[in-house]
Amino acid sequence: MTQPIVSAPFNPARPADADVVAFGAGKVIFVSDDFAATLATAPTITLPAGAGNIYALAFASAARLFIGTTSGQVFRADRSAGGWAVTRLDNVVAGPLRLTGLISDIAVDWGDPNFVSVYVAFGGLGDRRRVWRFDGTRWEVRSGLDGENRLLDVEHNALVVDRQAPTNVYVAADIGVWHSPDAGMNWLLLQNGLPDAPVFDLQIHPTQRLLRAATHGRGVYEFSLD
Repeated sequence: MTQPIVSAPFNPARPADADVVAFGAGKVIFVSDDFAATLATAPTITLPAGAGNIYALAFASAARLFIGTTSGQVFRADRSAGGWAVTRLDNVVAGPLRLTGLISDIAVDWGDPNFVSVYVAFGGLGDRRRVWRFDGTRWEVRSGLDGENRLLDVEHNALVVDRQAPTNVYVAADIGVWHSPDAGMNWLLLQNGLPDAPVFDLQIHPTQRLLRAATHGRGVYEFSLD
């Protein structure tokens, strides 16, 4: 399975955050403060039994990490002087995540100043509700309303939220890249010259305003968001 590796978000006010890296291996996450120079001896986060294996990671800050697993469980890990405290999110009483399966990606909702809100994408087939949002209290489907402007029942592989315009969400699927301008309520296919190939990863350059998409066998493409 994929072993994810992520770094802390770009923060010019805290240059040291650029050296914070998390690496998922099975049920354990290694967190390095020196850009993985001493990864083997780095502090670790261990998920509880039955959580599945780690498949998706996303830092909200150098001290807050969100985790998605192969069994559909979602966690938040918060760092303090005493180490990392792990909280499970998918089973919240107020409104649990009502879909199971592989969490293929997780993205911080930068519109939330408290950094407790996230989006998740599901792999697999059999249900078109492939993207969900957690607002810190409950989960809601964000795969488009009933009608034409909605996601398809296909594998969804990656998620990214535009930090400068956080109602803009992008998701990579086995059929192209999709864009929602309204936080997942409506989705439209973002073509702009992309080849007819599955897209497996998305990133937004933090200063150049470029959305970059990595395809299966057809190269990497970029699209200006300005």
